[in-house]
This record gives sequence, structure tokens and C-alpha cells, in this order.
Amino acid sequence: MKNKIAKVLGTVILLTMILVQSVFASGGNKITYLPKNSVMKQSAVYVVRSCLKDYMTINRISVYPVSGTDNYTQCYFRMYSSTEANTPVSSKVLVTEGNTYNIYFYNIFDAPLFDICVAGHTPSLDGYVAYYYNGN
Repeated sequence: MKNKIAKVLGTVILLTMILVQSVFASGGNKITYLPKNSVMKQSAVYVVRSCLKDYMTINRISVYPVSGTDNYTQCYFRMYSSTEANTPVSSKVLVTEGNTYNIYFYNIFDAPLFDICVAGHTPSLDGYVAYYYNGN
């Protein structure tokens, strides 16, 4: 009898974990260094999406240089199924600080996890980007 209860309880816990992961998307604040030469850099990994929407949201964007005058206002965002596999699942989107963006996934992408990568807009400058993301 104890074994049956343990198996049922284990199954219920497992199903609950799967359901929670697929219904609730993750979100959070990130600050990422932007290297020179507009190189894509991994910023957030294993972002959870609900798969109910075909986009993720980026807002409260602030882009600023490492030093000097702050005339750095744009950067690029792109989503990857896995940064290591280098498989993009969205277009490369140029964002301007202070705005909100819905970045759409390619139609073929339906996995619940993805990575966010960022790159600077001005090749001669390095800097930082601070933003809030919502996996939707």
C-alpha cells in the first residue's frame, strides 16, 4: 500500500512540475556587458515561456557606455533555442532605450526554453544594457 501511495504521489508531483513550467513564463531584470564590434553575447539562459504566445517582451531598456558621454541608446536582441547550439529562433531586433518590444519567435519554434542574446549597436563602443524580460 505504501508503494502505491508513493508512486501516485510521485506521479502527481511530476505532472504538477511539468504543468507549472508550461503555464507560467519566467521574467526578470538583467544587466549585460556589451563588447565592442557588435558581437552577440549570452544574457539570459533557460528563459521559460508558456508557449501560449508567439513572442517575448523586452522593456525598461537602458543602454549606457562603460565610460564617457552617454550617447549609447540602441542595442540588438535575438533569441536562441540554445546559445551553445547557435540556433536562432527569432530575428535580430534593434531596440531603442525607453521603449517596449515584442520580439516574435520563428513559427517553427515551440519549445518552452530559450536564451536571450544581446549585442551593441555601435561597433566602436562597449557598454551595458539593463532590461526587463518576460518569456510570455
